[in-house]
Amino acid sequence: MRKQRRVMARDKRHVTPWWRDARWYRGLFLVLLGGVVMLAATLINSGLNHLRDPQTLPIRQVSIDGDLLYLQRAQIEQALVPFVSGGFLAVDLVRIEQAARRLDWVYAARVSREWPDRLVVHITEQVPVAYWGDMALLNRYGELFAPAAIPDDLGLPRLAGRSVQAQELMQRFVLVQEKLGQVDASAVGLREDARGAWVIELTNGTQILMGRDSDAARLERLLRVYPALVAQRSEPIALIDLRYTNGMAVAWGDARREVAP
Repeated sequence: MRKQRRVMARDKRHVTPWWRDARWYRGLFLVLLGGVVMLAATLINSGLNHLRDPQTLPIRQVSIDGDLLYLQRAQIEQALVPFVSGGFLAVDLVRIEQAARRLDWVYAARVSREWPDRLVVHITEQVPVAYWGDMALLNRYGELFAPAAIPDDLGLPRLAGRSVQAQELMQRFVLVQEKLGQVDASAVGLREDARGAWVIELTNGTQILMGRDSDAARLERLLRVYPALVAQRSEPIALIDLRYTNGMAVAWGDARREVAP
């Protein structure tokens, strides 16, 4: 009995007090850590809400960047002002970009922030390479665009045809221009009608009827005799009709038509 009492007494002497228990400190640490995290999250959220407030860090300047030929910077700024709302972080960049792309002559637009109160709108203008009919232009990617006002003095070739073939027609014009350069001639226009017949117009006003067949052999036939046709008369050539199997019809300024072998 005495031995049992001594063991129980010894066990009581070895009981660890709660303030020395490591588990208690780990629990306290986790509670404090959770509180710190919640406090930090609250402060961050409050700070973000403050920064999103339109009155905090308001946008004071909108700059237009890009090489502009057809657009004025002041014109772009004026068009975008209604879409610049909210503070530095809250402003909707996508909405501004969409508004910029809707402007005439804008091919692409990108908006970026510059700390602390500035927006930069990067504009890429359309680059026209040809007139398309009377109401549109063709850009360097073979895409049609139709600004409200189209200058008449751009010095571009005039193309016309089905819009789905715009890029193909431009490629054909480039090829024709290269061929005509061999005889010191130059084209200013190429058009294709609904039946697929196409007509070349030269800088001197001569029209070349190619018909629906775009066979390069017809154009080669013209190149062989064109210098002689020009030298044959002092009158300008009004029309050359290549829609013949082995020859061509030519009309000079007096509108008479002759068949050349």
